[in-house]
Amino acid sequence: MKISLWSLPRTGSTYVYQALNRFVWPNKPSDPILNEYFNEEKTDSNLEDFLLILKQKQDWVVKNQITHPVPNVIIDYLNKNNNYSFFLLRRSWFDMIASSCLAELTREWVNGLTSVYVGKSNYVSEQFFCERFNFFWNKLHENYKKIEKNKIIFYEDLSFWPRKDFFLLNLIQDINDCPPVKVSVKKQKDKKETILNYESLVGYYNSNFPIKTYESEFFYFNKNKELCMKND
Repeated sequence: MKISLWSLPRTGSTYVYQALNRFVWPNKPSDPILNEYFNEEKTDSNLEDFLLILKQKQDWVVKNQITHPVPNVIIDYLNKNNNYSFFLLRRSWFDMIASSCLAELTREWVNGLTSVYVGKSNYVSEQFFCERFNFFWNKLHENYKKIEKNKIIFYEDLSFWPRKDFFLLNLIQDINDCPPVKVSVKKQKDKKETILNYESLVGYYNSNFPIKTYESEFFYFNKNKELCMKND
């Protein structure tokens, strides 16, 4: 089975990636080289090497974040060869962007690519919040049409119970079709504790952030400032 997982950061992708690995290989650890191979933190990434890795694999679970510079040739190759392709999003862009800002400032990521997560605190400026929001929005629309998708999943719909989420992904027809799966992802601290100006940032987002200007062919934000898909 060949599965690709595409996501924006802070959408539950680390959990889903680990769960999918347990689904494909119940007794085998996940292959770290297939986890965000084109992450800028990995200085030895090479397109030809990655293509060769994929061509040599009978099964794969590949995780890519669309904020990373994944070459179009890799997107095309995965589009043509996947059995399943899942796209992870988050309705609450405030939570997603605020969490991403904090991770960038503290250099803490739950997936452990750059540091061990301990839950450091920091201020998130309104300017930085806006910059990250625009960056994520632009990357979403730059990549959305390129990627063939079997299913789009929102973070808020995940149960974090793997078998139930396999059902959500249409990988099984009943939760009893799959043996119990254990996935360990370290829970982050509440952002009210770790974002030192959390309340003022919420106030800025609710009162002054120009959310109505963010609308595209595929997406818009509703009156609750949640990301919605058009024609859904």
